[in-house]
Amino acid sequence: MAVRKKMGLTVRELLLAEEMKDIKVLAGDRGLDKEIKGVTIIEAPDIVKFIDGGEGLLTGLYAFRSCTVDEFRTYINELSRQSVSALVLERGNADTKIELLFAFAQEHNIPVLEVPFEVSFRDVMSLIMERLFNEEVTRLKYFKTTHDNFAALAIAPDSTGKGVDEI
Repeated sequence: MAVRKKMGLTVRELLLAEEMKDIKVLAGDRGLDKEIKGVTIIEAPDIVKFIDGGEGLLTGLYAFRSCTVDEFRTYINELSRQSVSALVLERGNADTKIELLFAFAQEHNIPVLEVPFEVSFRDVMSLIMERLFNEEVTRLKYFKTTHDNFAALAIAPDSTGKGVDEI
């Protein structure tokens, strides 16, 4: 059985990027080796219906300001069930539910990262997507080269001068 090569980048690798040097880990530091397979901005509480797992979620938590603590707990529990890789928050968020989020992140090993005002969510999204797309392009080039080599080998004449006719 073939071992699947990692496709995304880890939260730790994201933090090591020069552009992300000012991002801080606020909670969930045991989850830094989680793989990020995509990135989504959350500005609606029902986003969990639309994620596939492995996402880095970017949010200012504005979508959760009007919900109750119990509703918020339900939403964040769903994030764990959906295997979210990380939550990236804007700096300075003083929402009363933040301590609940930190405790949840520690318990479920979901890193919560804080982005300073100088770093836009667009910058974080761009970095993640660039890394993911570069890996996909590299993999596609490898498969194309392998396919081309196999096709050339399959139709090339053998030592008797027969090639595709013999097949």
